[in-house]
Order: sequence, then C-alpha cells, then structure tokens
Amino acid sequence: MNPTPIPGFVAAATRYLFFTGKGGVGKTSLATAAAIRLADGGQRVLLVSTDAASNLDEMLGVALSNQPVAVPGVPGLEMLNIDPDTAAEAYRQRVLAQLEASASDAERQTVREQLSGACTTEIAAFDEFAALLAGEGGESRCDHVVFDTAPTGHTLRLLSLPTGLFYAQGVKANVLFFDKKPASETAWTKKLWIYDLRTNKHFTLKTNPLRREDLEEFVTLYNAGNRQQRQATWSAEQPEGRWRDYSYEDITARDKASLDIFWLKDDSLADSDNLPAPEVIAQEIVEDLQAALEQFKLIAGDLGAELTEPA
Repeated sequence: MNPTPIPGFVAAATRYLFFTGKGGVGKTSLATAAAIRLADGGQRVLLVSTDAASNLDEMLGVALSNQPVAVPGVPGLEMLNIDPDTAAEAYRQRVLAQLEASASDAERQTVREQLSGACTTEIAAFDEFAALLAGEGGESRCDHVVFDTAPTGHTLRLLSLPTGLFYAQGVKANVLFFDKKPASETAWTKKLWIYDLRTNKHFTLKTNPLRREDLEEFVTLYNAGNRQQRQATWSAEQPEGRWRDYSYEDITARDKASLDIFWLKDDSLADSDNLPAPEVIAQEIVEDLQAALEQFKLIAGDLGAELTEPA
C-alpha cells in the first residue's frame, strides 16, 4: 500500500498556517493534524485557536488556556486559545492600572464602563492576534504557528486592516508604530512622527482602493534603516507636507495629550468644487453596501441561515 502523500502546505510549511472556512468543514481537524505532523517531524509548533467556541480541548484532551500549554504525547507541540473575553478583561486591567493612584472608585468604574463594549473586545482580541504574528512572548521560539480560526465571518473581521481610511470625511483613524522598551522613570519618546494619508485623499473599497504605491512616500520617509536621519516634509514654507514631527513636550501640552492632530487644509471642506462628482459618490456608496452585504452573507452562512437571492 502506498503511503498517503503529505500535503504541500505541510511538507513545505511556512511559519504561519491558517485554516479557515465556514463552520463544520473540518478546520480544527486539519489544523490539529497539520500541527501534530509538523511536531512529529521535530518542529516546535504552537497551535492557536481564535474561536471563542473552540473544541481543541476535546480534540487534544487539554484544557483551553490563553497561555501556551504543552500537549501530552506530542513533544514540541503547544496549544493556545485566544479568548476574546479574557483578552478584553486583561486589556481593561492594563488601562485601569495606568490611572493615577488618586483616581476615585467612581472614576475607575466610569473607565471600566467605557471599555465594556464590543469594540474593546475586538481591539483586545486583535492585540493578542497581532502579538502572535509579531513573535512576542513564548511563540517566538516556535518554528510554526498554526491557526485554527473561527468561522469565516469572524475571521475576516479579525484579519481586517484598520477601516478608518474608508470612513466618511472628517473621521480619522490612526495606525501607530511602537518600539518595545523596558520600563523607565523618564519617557522614551522624544518625538512623535505623523504621516497624513487621509486629507485630500479619496480611497474606496473598489473604485479607488489603497495600493502599495500609495504608501511609497511614507515608507521612504519612515526610513526604518536610519530613523535618526528622518526629515519632515512639512514646514512653514512647505505647508502641504504630509510628514511632520511633534516633540514629547508638544504632545503632553495638548489637552489630555490628544492625538487628534491635523495640519493640512481639507480642500473638500473649504471648496465644494473639490468634492467628487455625484455619480462617483453614488457608485462608491453602492460598492460599500455590496461589500458589507457580502460580509453579512458570510456571517449568516456561518450561523446556518439558508440564503435566497431576491427575485
């Protein structure tokens, strides 16, 4: 009898493997089998579930935990479950710990209530997910990280990039880049560099999607190889420059150290002639609604709904 061939995604596995799809198609079984096969080959493997209703514990006989747990009988294999509720509570505790010691119980309760919504849960879950991809913590010693994902709709939300670029005009989203530093009595931050990729740009999901070339200027100016030599493109003489730095003192002097910062003139707010043509706006609305409908179809399918096309 010929041995069963090893699938290419296992035989030449990348560091990160994602098993995703609708509920009930066998994601957990395949992810577990792939993780065990890699571990049997001498690799160090972390098997991660992003499903709040995961049954990895039943598959492997190991209690779910938000910390890596060794799987008995499979040397080199550990498993971990990203529990959104646990992640959200840990996130809330980190925020509360940053409040001044003089903060009253009422103030702390107010902060906790503000962090009790679904948005906080999603942020916390994404934070845990991003940490795994960044190789922070114990997973950095693994050769492979295998993700047994939640059903498609939930996974798409987890994997989505920040959607602020596609919000209505006037609504801003910030993508922040941090360096991990040890604790210090004085602030590590000396300057905050900001690149404005929104003002007078008009990205949409389909008609004018964000492309790699749209980020070329930012990547060049970010100057990852020699950040000490960065040069701002904004100045009093160059008021249209999109790359600007603020000192630590500038930021802390702002009301509540707010990062709601802008300096470029929004042409569409100052001159209605700069607005897109009505037919362009209408087409963008249609495309956004269609994209949203596709997302809801995926979620409805995961929930077992039988979808019918309108007559």
